[in-house]
Amino acid sequence: MFEEQQFYLERTLNCRLLLAAIKTELNLFDEAEKEYQSALADATPYPTTHALLLRALGLNRVRQRKLHEAEMYFAEALMIGDHPKSIAGMKTIADLANVRLRQNPNNEQAVALLQEAKAGVTAIGNEEYMVRCAITEALYINEGGNERLTSELQQLLERELYTEYSELAEEIAEYYKQQSLLEKAFYYMKEALHYRTNMKILGSGAEQQ
Repeated sequence: MFEEQQFYLERTLNCRLLLAAIKTELNLFDEAEKEYQSALADATPYPTTHALLLRALGLNRVRQRKLHEAEMYFAEALMIGDHPKSIAGMKTIADLANVRLRQNPNNEQAVALLQEAKAGVTAIGNEEYMVRCAITEALYINEGGNERLTSELQQLLERELYTEYSELAEEIAEYYKQQSLLEKAFYYMKEALHYRTNMKILGSGAEQQ
């Protein structure tokens, strides 16, 4: 009976995690924060879900461009249970490397983390995160190789990963903006908005069917 109760409590936490993630996607950050923090307060007995909540909070902060806070949440998630050895944990390592390199491209520990993440996601064949690692490397280590960026982004379009394409195009636009390469920044921001708008239209159409 106790084990069954614990199982349902953890399932409830995962549902709250999903709800908060949806609110983050919709940029309802205040509502998402309440949901995350409420779930986090109950998650300590469940290491897997606890780590996933911290990872999700990191992604939430990335969406808000609060990179230092994102870094803290990702690092904390990687300290819990078996998260670093899991598929989600390999993604967290990649995300941690990304936010650290965005803050400081000369961070040698972040470069090493990125190589670890690249090897891990390649071994499991996670195509989205293979692209994310390649773009992180192209932007912050190889200083913005344009042909590589185009090639990697194209892989996301071929797999119809439009939300991910939009997110990464926006990150690339922000990189070029900081480099004062405004024409390139404008191109990638236009790409990001195009696919974000199309996904909203598709979503609205699906709701009406």
